[in-house]
Amino acid sequence: MIRRALFGFLCLLVVNAAFAQPAMVVRPDEMDFGQIPLGTEATITGMIINVGDEDLTGTIAIAGDGFYWDGPGVFTLQPRDSGFILGVTFVPLEEETYSGELTITSNDPTHPTVAVPLLGVGIESPPPPVGFDLIAPENRAFVDYPITFEWEALDVPGEVEYVLTVAADSEGVPDPIRQFFPDGNTTCVVNQGDLPIAGLYVWWVDARYGGMVERSEQAWTFFIGDPPPPPPHFGLIAPEDGSILTGSQTAFEWEPLDDNGSEVTFTLWIIPMDSIRENPPRSFNAGNATQYTVDMNLLANHVEYLWYVVGNDVYSDDMWLFTLDRDEVPPLSGDDPFFGAATEFAIESVYPNPFNPRTEIRLAVPMAGLVRAEVFDVLGRRVATLVDGFLGAGYHQLAWEANGPAGLYLLSVTDASGHIQVRKLVLLK
Repeated sequence: MIRRALFGFLCLLVVNAAFAQPAMVVRPDEMDFGQIPLGTEATITGMIINVGDEDLTGTIAIAGDGFYWDGPGVFTLQPRDSGFILGVTFVPLEEETYSGELTITSNDPTHPTVAVPLLGVGIESPPPPVGFDLIAPENRAFVDYPITFEWEALDVPGEVEYVLTVAADSEGVPDPIRQFFPDGNTTCVVNQGDLPIAGLYVWWVDARYGGMVERSEQAWTFFIGDPPPPPPHFGLIAPEDGSILTGSQTAFEWEPLDDNGSEVTFTLWIIPMDSIRENPPRSFNAGNATQYTVDMNLLANHVEYLWYVVGNDVYSDDMWLFTLDRDEVPPLSGDDPFFGAATEFAIESVYPNPFNPRTEIRLAVPMAGLVRAEVFDVLGRRVATLVDGFLGAGYHQLAWEANGPAGLYLLSVTDASGHIQVRKLVLLK
């Protein structure tokens, strides 16, 4: 009994040894590249697999014009190896049909040679696509559902398939990229629920044709939701840009500013384009008025100036130039108290005083810095702030248009060093 079992075991060893051998499998069994434009590279990837129980060794050879194999000419695969990658490249140079063969020779006793046919057709290169543009929704648009996306058609022969991509431009959005496939249409309607959130998105379109992909010329953004209110802004009116001013007084005028219902205080700035040291910038507080008349004797003659207005820290949309050309008026001299640089912090003048209802204040500011000018009633209550911010060195003109009861008021002006100047104001009715 023992002899018979031992004999059977020896026979099994002999049979297994006889069948232990490499076994080669090649995929794919044909490489057809189809129609490829002249001078264009196309690559098909294949694989050699050893499904046997012994090492598989072999060689690789390629034949046929237009077909190329850049890998090594020999290979070794252990049993049950994951495989050896074959990358065959086809580059047609003539308009014709190409054929070749990829030959793999190995130590596989059952299939020692495997031949893989290679096929391809060279065609005239098509003209490059002219591209296509997005149409709607326009860039930075605010939209609501349903959203109709529209784009131009790509002008190429044959069928074109379009893919609309919409991506949420926010962090933490689940599944932020959505794609829509409108077949060959150049429009696509996206309904509520198709996109994850309300917010900012970016969108573009890919056109697929003949194995190629062309992307839209733009990638635009849009926002789902109500648009924010426009930022406050206002423009200048007069004097127009490039004006030549010859009078002794000029009325500067600008548009009103809607600062979300807040009270607005305007400051007119006039800046010389040269000789700033001898002719410093001037500022004029216009209160809530949209016009201010400037005594042009405060400005040096034959000089070009830049003017603009600031209302509640909002700058006017424009900054315009004018030239002062008043030959009939003698130039400013050192005898003019408002010529040149200010040497001492002071309230130079208040005129008229008494007044009804408007008076103008001239300040001398020797050093640039923060200046605060306030008006108080006799009970110490602040009734107006004429300026509370940076002023350049020089002379500045403020205005107060009173709307309270007649009586005595106090003007208090403080500079950056803490110096305080006070002047009495008398309002008549």
